[in-house]
Amino acid sequence: MPERCCWVKTEADAHYHDTEWGVPSHDDRYLFEMLMLEGAQAIGMVNDHETGCPRHTRCAALGKKIGKRRAAE
Repeated sequence: MPERCCWVKTEADAHYHDTEWGVPSHDDRYLFEMLMLEGAQAIGMVNDHETGCPRHTRCAALGKKIGKRRAAE
């Protein structure tokens, strides 16, 4: 098992830590995406617990259903 930072608590954190955290990138789009996501997480706009919430699955499915309807229009 690789040595990990103290903030790694879940399997999702471990995957992120092992595959993305500290890996150099020169892709401006990717760097901008990471800047926005990390900034949102830092101020509490990203709620990691939501993906484990029973309502999250239903809401995600509803969003896909609406997207398919709009694509068919």
